[in-house]
Amino acid sequence: MPDPDRSEVPPDRPLYNRTNAFFKSRGLQEMVAGLDRGHRENLLARLDDISAAYADLSAIYQRDKGNKGIPLA
Repeated sequence: MPDPDRSEVPPDRPLYNRTNAFFKSRGLQEMVAGLDRGHRENLLARLDDISAAYADLSAIYQRDKGNKGIPLA
């Protein structure tokens, strides 16, 4: 179990267990990589679109958060 204070977690120690008795965590790209070519190409393109949209939204948020009274901004 990781330390509650993330600043104290060594860089080589994960912040959570990706696999335990109840589940196995996997990233979307890892899951898509295991698909057949036709499905993989379509989903990789969709993931790229989603990632680009997220990056755009994040940039807007980062730019404007200081003006909105957001704590710790």
